[in-house]
Amino acid sequence: MHILEGVAALLAAIGLYVWASALHHSARAPRWARGQLFASGVGLLLVCIAPAAAGLVTYGLGEPMTTASWVGVVGLGLAPLALWAGTRG
Repeated sequence: MHILEGVAALLAAIGLYVWASALHHSARAPRWARGQLFASGVGLLLVCIAPAAAGLVTYGLGEPMTTASWVGVVGLGLAPLALWAGTRG
């Protein structure tokens, strides 16, 4: 179960990054989304979420594998695809 929670947190971090990047680089971005404060705030959130996600995944790998764990492992394999698809033009 910890693997699934870690992968969910990782996918949330990826979603946050994709949303912030698209908003920041949009031609119609609001003024608040173009500044350094926005980029720093998102970066701070990512620095908090990503290590927690990695810790949950690592902790979950030491436990017996359940159905939820296998779903998390599949999600972990698909996470790079989600990042790639989200950051493509």
